[in-house]
Amino acid sequence: MTTSTPTTGTTGRPTAPPRLSPRKARDLETLHAAITVATDPVPCQSSDHPLAWISDDPDEAAAAARACRSCSVLEACGSYQRTHREPAGVWGGKTPSQRQRPKRTREVNPR
Repeated sequence: MTTSTPTTGTTGRPTAPPRLSPRKARDLETLHAAITVATDPVPCQSSDHPLAWISDDPDEAAAAARACRSCSVLEACGSYQRTHREPAGVWGGKTPSQRQRPKRTREVNPR
């Protein structure tokens, strides 16, 4: 039997994993439930390359994002990311760089 070594902090003592807020934990459970009951395969869960969704390689992440286009939980996944501002990984069919692009604003014509 193998055991995992806990992460250690600057003191050399094991550190606890980060705690989720009650809202984030509830929303993550809701997203997981949607993935579980999806009738079609969810790309991030059924891919031969699951690490593409958390890859630092822009081409891999872009390929993962494209695979999300037909996902039945795309909206729920994107909503989770927007609510909780997940900084890394592909969420809702968008890479971190796609989520960081500034939104265009309309120019207001003075009257």
